Amino acid sequence: MINKVDYRIIIDPTLKFGSQLQFQYTQKSLSNLKDVYLIAKKMQQSQIVVSIDSSFNQEELKLSQISFKKSLVTLELDLNLYNINEVVFEEEMHCKVNDLSFTDLKPLLVQQANFHSNNYSDYYKNVQSIDWKDYLKVVNEDLNSSFSHNLFLFKNNKVIGLIFGAINSNLLNVFEFVVDEELRGQGIGTKLLEKYINNSKQFGVNKIVLETWWNQPSRRIYEKLGFIVTKQEYYKNVTNTNVV
Repeated sequence: MINKVDYRIIIDPTLKFGSQLQFQYTQKSLSNLKDVYLIAKKMQQSQIVVSIDSSFNQEELKLSQISFKKSLVTLELDLNLYNINEVVFEEEMHCKVNDLSFTDLKPLLVQQANFHSNNYSDYYKNVQSIDWKDYLKVVNEDLNSSFSHNLFLFKNNKVIGLIFGAINSNLLNVFEFVVDEELRGQGIGTKLLEKYINNSKQFGVNKIVLETWWNQPSRRIYEKLGFIVTKQEYYKNVTNTNVV
């Protein structure tokens, strides 16, 4: 008999196996880990992710002992504590908030996918293995939702930066944040994020949530702007031979 374990399945064409089984850490969840493996086997999931609130960070050792590895961190920004700064881009750069086509955005999304697969190859697919038709559906849902909040940065009529997310009540979840790899390290990403944050306040947003890899350089940008880590995720790839 499988004990009750709260979980969800995330579908994402860029993930190594196309989906993953996620569950939230509780005091009992690690003792029920065998049940999580059984659920993964039953649901045909090959990647398990456990999310731990920052207050439980002492559990990292236990997870590492059973071959779980660090992956994404969740960061939150309280806009009630955020001071708006004027953002000025170079003359040839300008922002747009209107929706764009997937074709306009694909070069940056390919860069992002390349970065992920090169640095986290056991978590993400390589670019050649991604089903871009499926990914197009996911991106279009994000871009065209009535709750979407998007910002695109142009230079010489080319998209060089993008942020898109969705507003739910007073909470803004950021799904993608990419700056052209040839222009990174120039402070462009920080300005784009600041502009995005400033724009969000007019919609009554008081909290922004985003995810990034625990050791990704962009994390420093978020923390410099006041984002605080609230969760750490750990993952493990499993097969039919090692789920139990």
